[in-house]
Amino acid sequence: MSLFWGTAGSSVVFALIFLVHFLYLSPKRMVEEGEGKLRLAEDRSAALQQARQPRIKVSCGREIEGCVVPDHQGIWYRARLDLTGTNVSGLEASIVGLWEGGHKVDLYGEYMVVSMCMSEQKGQTTLIREGRPEFINLLFSPGDTQKPPVLSLKHYPGSVGDRVFLKLNHEYQMAVVLNCDDTHPTLPFKVKLKLKSNKDVEEFQLT
Repeated sequence: MSLFWGTAGSSVVFALIFLVHFLYLSPKRMVEEGEGKLRLAEDRSAALQQARQPRIKVSCGREIEGCVVPDHQGIWYRARLDLTGTNVSGLEASIVGLWEGGHKVDLYGEYMVVSMCMSEQKGQTTLIREGRPEFINLLFSPGDTQKPPVLSLKHYPGSVGDRVFLKLNHEYQMAVVLNCDDTHPTLPFKVKLKLKSNKDVEEFQLT
């Protein structure tokens, strides 16, 4: 009789253990595994979205393609913009500071808006796409040596006067701000430039 009750008791214990696993632990494990897979999928999705966030890289220099461009009128000095990610519109660049030989040039508070490589139409801003670089026109050096190099602006504020003209063999630094639409933050950068002549640059690089 005691053997019967012992066997019956063991069977009840095993049955209870089975029910606990079947009714509680197994569903709980499945829920936890499901939540883990969901978190992993969300993390992967967030990482993918982050990777596709638009990023604009600025570069300039004699060795950078498209930054020093001669034409029949003279030479254009440009900053190159390369985009990774989704399209960014509303590009507009301004020179907000200018230094000559380490001394700040008074621009009378003017933000001098520069042109964007002649690709924009009147009244419109520039759209940049991945794989298609855009260029900011910073300076134009005329082929006519009687004319001085000049900042490439959309319009020339009267208050700035002849400060838009750069002297040869003088080192200049420009503080430039690139504004975009709300998909990309404002991008500030500085450029150092020194021309030996209208046709020859000694220094042209980011600082």
